[in-house]
Amino acid sequence: MFWATLLPATTAWFGSDIYSSTAAWLYAVNVIVYNISFSMVRNEVLKINDRLKHLYITEIASLILNIIALFIVFFWPPFIMISLLMDILLWSIQPVVRHKG
Repeated sequence: MFWATLLPATTAWFGSDIYSSTAAWLYAVNVIVYNISFSMVRNEVLKINDRLKHLYITEIASLILNIIALFIVFFWPPFIMISLLMDILLWSIQPVVRHKG
């Protein structure tokens, strides 16, 4: 949860200068580390309840998208906003899986 607390600071820094590669890179790193830490939490939950296993593919796709964005922001810092929009869309179009029980 520590990484989630850094998101407002990196967002504010990136928002103050959208063309700053350093701010965009730091924001992208923060998102990646948050993505990894959230994945670790989800793995602990899956040990107890396996109803969320269908999210594993989306989680990996999200991580790959964020890593690609990390490299692109060196050349065009505003790309981080496009990648986050793609990330939101990726998580929004999740299939609904109903658990029979």
